[in-house]
Amino acid sequence: MHAMRSSLSVFLSVGRALVLREAVTRLSTERAGWLWVVLEPVEHVVFLMIVHGVLQHHAISGADTPLFIGLGVLGFFLMRNITLRGMDAVSANSALFAYRQVRAVDTIVARAVLEALLSAVVGALLLAGCALCGIEITPSNLLTSLAAVGVLWLTGIGLAFLLSVAAVLVPELAQLAKMALTPLYFFSAVMFPVDWLPRPMRDVLLWNPLVHSLESIRIGFFPAYHADERIGLLYPFLAAIIVCAGGLALQVRYRRQLVAR
Repeated sequence: MHAMRSSLSVFLSVGRALVLREAVTRLSTERAGWLWVVLEPVEHVVFLMIVHGVLQHHAISGADTPLFIGLGVLGFFLMRNITLRGMDAVSANSALFAYRQVRAVDTIVARAVLEALLSAVVGALLLAGCALCGIEITPSNLLTSLAAVGVLWLTGIGLAFLLSVAAVLVPELAQLAKMALTPLYFFSAVMFPVDWLPRPMRDVLLWNPLVHSLESIRIGFFPAYHADERIGLLYPFLAAIIVCAGGLALQVRYRRQLVAR
């Protein structure tokens, strides 16, 4: 008789298979697909770094402006891509739910893991390019930056849990969520330090957990960068945990509707 496998063992095996399936699908859609998957976000980030950091000469005290903007864009894109791709994961993998080991949440986690790996490659290329241009890329507190990236990843996956259910039950709600990500980009301090804003606007902006995470990434990189004294990771971490818990609760509540598509 075969030994009974634990739930964790089954989850890891299914997750590994789904990540490999997603990677093959993403990278084999066209010739040199793996190259375009990496170069497209790199091109976007570099373009924004040049426009806002070089051409417009926005000097940011205590930080290299192009790298400051690049870190903000990469961090936000990580959260956004996990949210959007995770939201569509259930419908894109509906055929796999014929296997009882595969659950809706597994497909979302697999896409989140793949996006994290791709973002790591893009980030490494960005830092290598900055180093070749003579920009100091050694973080002053690597753990702070990594912890902030982890919180952004957790936020993205929590939103994906929530919105994947919304996409099944109320498709219009999912469309509204996609539209909301554009203004959220501008209200997350991606392109500028929070301290540039007047105090009343800053007080409102700091209610956004993404602002704390993005600023924390920069704090970990630039030792001379002075962010608002209220910036920290506890608030965005708790917000991410609450979103994940709510998303998982909805996944359990509507699991039959999710796999019956």
